Parts: sequence; C-alpha cells; structure tokens
Amino acid sequence: MVLLLRKFTGIVLSLALIFAVKIPARAELAVSAKAAILMHADSGRVLYEKNADEVRYPASTTKILTVLLGIQWAEANGTMEDTVLVSENAVNVPDDSTTLGLVAGEEINFHDLLVGTLLRSANEGANVIAETVSGSIPNFVQYMNEAVSAFGCTSTHFANANGLHDPDHYTTARDMAIIARAAMQNETFREIANTTSYAIAKTNKRRARTITVRDNSYRTPGTSDSPNKYYYADGTGIKTGFTSQAGYCYVGSASRDGVDLISVVLGAGK
Repeated sequence: MVLLLRKFTGIVLSLALIFAVKIPARAELAVSAKAAILMHADSGRVLYEKNADEVRYPASTTKILTVLLGIQWAEANGTMEDTVLVSENAVNVPDDSTTLGLVAGEEINFHDLLVGTLLRSANEGANVIAETVSGSIPNFVQYMNEAVSAFGCTSTHFANANGLHDPDHYTTARDMAIIARAAMQNETFREIANTTSYAIAKTNKRRARTITVRDNSYRTPGTSDSPNKYYYADGTGIKTGFTSQAGYCYVGSASRDGVDLISVVLGAGK
C-alpha cells in the first residue's frame, strides 16, 4: 500500500496544484507514470495529459465500470436491495486475488455487494455483479464494451469484469477518464466512491461485518497523535489497480468550491 500511495501521490498533489491556480488552460505537471490525464469533470476539458491515448492495461480500475453498470441496472429495475446468490463460478478467482471473502451459495444484499466490490477491490464480487446483471460473465463483458462505446471511448476493450490480466483487456488514460466521468455523474456511485468504511449486513454464510477501503492512505486524516501526512481532504475517490503487467494504476477524483476533477495514471512503476 505504501508503494501504491507513492505512485498516485503525484497526481493528488497535481489536483491540489490545479485548484490552487484556478484551473489554467493546460497545466504543466511532472508525472512519472507511463500515461496520465487530468480532466474537468463537468465540461470534459483536459487540463493535462501525457500519452493519454497510449493503450495500457487498467487492472482493477476496471471495477469502476462494473460497479457503475451494476448500479444502473439496479436503479432501473428497483433491485438495489435484492438478495443475490454467489455462484461457484464467480468465486473461481486466483488464490492471491483481492476478494470480499464471498463463498459459493452465499446470499448477499446487492447494494452491499456493490459497495464491497469497489471498497475491497473484490474480484469475485465483480463476477457476482456480472452474473446478476447479465446472467453470465461473457454477456456482461459484452455489455461493458457496448457501454464504453456509448460513452465515447475509442480505444478500450474489456475481457472480464474485474481487471485481472488478459492481453485483450485494455484501455487508455483518456478513455478511463471518460468512464470515471460518467460514473461520477451517478449519485449512488459518487457516494460509494467516497466511502471509506461500510457495514455489510449478515448473510446466510457470514455474520455482519464492517469493511474499510483498501486504498485509504490519502482519504483518512489519521489521529492527532499520528496524523496522516498524505491526507488530501478534497479527494472523493475513486479506485486503484495493480497487476505486474499493468503497473500501478489510479483513477481519482477531487472536489473544491464546486469544481470537480478526474485524474488517471496508468503504468506507474516502483
């Protein structure tokens, strides 16, 4: 987590810089990631970019779209508080995968699933969302690709719902900013993205529990005895990601005085 924090601290500081100088036409920033972009959320105006159209792997930032599509489906069908079933197929993820600890046969509230998937970067949670919304993961992946095309993405193709590495699963910093911008226009998504702690109700397999966001290093102030020097009060989300092929990735958002910004960094190294 410390290494990951170092990767996106630069872009968080960049957000602060942009706010401080009242959003210039184009910012000059030093970002070491392979690709990056900083976008005004309301207008879509690009304030900074570096290799923003270079094709990169998104890792778990993929889950931004998965959760957004889950929210949109539930809101359209009135199923946000429904109980959904975890399948054997959904929990078939690598042993070292980040998960919510779901097990086959578990029945979980759909809203809890959405929150848990984004906060804990739950790979099996993303699979459950996919199967719930579209009946199968392949059908959901098709839905994902149709959605990003509708958003205006031109260089993105998804092969799964969670961002685990696949050579045919790719995007660009610009497209990820477009996806994040669409996501942050949804009130429910904004609330989830800005959540750092959440109580998941009891299921048929587990007692009630409280989860915390995995990437909270800049989102919690710490204590008076041990303040968090990386805390950024204007930060409002969104999602980190990492695979060895993708490098360290981060899609972030921040808000101050009515100005909302979206930042993306892809392919940061150690």
